[in-house]
Order: sequence, then C-alpha cells, then structure tokens
Amino acid sequence: MTTMLFCKDKNRRDLVLQNRSNLNGIDYLEVIGTPGCGTQLALTFLKPAGNLGLTAANIQLTGDTVLTITGIQPAADPLTVTINLGQTGDFSLYSLTLVTSAQNPDPPTNIDPQLPAWDFPSRLAAPRRSIACRRVAARKHL
Repeated sequence: MTTMLFCKDKNRRDLVLQNRSNLNGIDYLEVIGTPGCGTQLALTFLKPAGNLGLTAANIQLTGDTVLTITGIQPAADPLTVTINLGQTGDFSLYSLTLVTSAQNPDPPTNIDPQLPAWDFPSRLAAPRRSIACRRVAARKHL
C-alpha cells in the first residue's frame, strides 16, 4: 500500500511543466509499504528523473528519528526514483529536501528552487492525503 502526498502549489507546478528548460521539481511523494511501516519513499518529479543524477548525498531527511538512506534507484516510471530507508520513522513530521551536497544546502542546479522540499509524516495511515509542499526562498526565476 502507498500513501500519496501531492503538492498544493498547482500554479508553480504548471509553470515548471510549461517551461521548456531542464528545470524540474518534486510533484509528489509516496510512502511505500504497510501504513506505519514504510521503508521506501517514491519521489515523483514533474519531468523525467533520469537526467537529474541524484544520489543519496542529494537527499536530506530530517525529523525526530534519524532516517538513514540505504539506496536510491530509478523506478519503473521514468518520473520516479525510489529511496530506500534503513528503518521506519516515528510519528513526527519529516522533511525531505533535495540539496547540492551535504555541505551545500542549495537545491541541485536543475531543480526548481521553489519545489525542492517536502514535509511529510513518516507513519501515514490514510491513503491519498494532501499536504502543502514546503516552499523555500526563490533564488532563480523561470
């Protein structure tokens, strides 16, 4: 079972989709697995994720419990990458942020600066809950 969390910022989403550049952004996040026990995240982008070149070093997870990323790989859907976690989280709110590196918190160059992060509860019980994606200060413009 998966629980999908969609970004409510439809206008920004539409702008990135209409832009012909390589700019990409997070469309939605799914916690994969039995509710409350998910050890995988499916991160779906607005455009194909293959050219993003993301590694575990580009993903920062914060919350009450430290979540270790054990791997990241492409999914069957070209828009999606699967993030493997070493354990489940607790019931607190977590943040997933795409960063250039552990030393550079800016989003990777090809990620829209307003769509690089999500706040999500790790142990979700109800499917298809909608939450607002966390917005960060824009440094680049479309």
